[in-house]
Amino acid sequence: MRPRCWCTTMNSEEEEFTLQDKSAPIRELAELFDDSIMKSSTRLLIVVSLSVNKRMVFTDLLKLTGVGKGSLSNHLQRLSAGGYIRLRVTPTLRGPRTVAEITRKGLDTYQKYLGIIEKIRNSDESSSFK
Repeated sequence: MRPRCWCTTMNSEEEEFTLQDKSAPIRELAELFDDSIMKSSTRLLIVVSLSVNKRMVFTDLLKLTGVGKGSLSNHLQRLSAGGYIRLRVTPTLRGPRTVAEITRKGLDTYQKYLGIIEKIRNSDESSSFK
């Protein structure tokens, strides 16, 4: 005797559509991270922080990321080379200060990231049990 199943069943077409529909934003996110520069969580954190704050000094980014000076410098150089941020060195009484600013490309990447996360969140909410 087969056990009773209280769940609803779907035919393979419905199941395939649901899986494809839900995986589309995940694929978009994978494409966003396909850029070797944006594969790093530290660089993503820097882009998100600069998108919110527009510009930040090196020491504030050091505190935020928790990485060493050399590592942060490398991350900033890679983001700058990729066009996501702009670096400026300004003279101060205490010595030169490095300031990182978000660029249009960086803001666009941030907006795209938020849009993809929102799609994932919405698809998750629409399919959750109530």
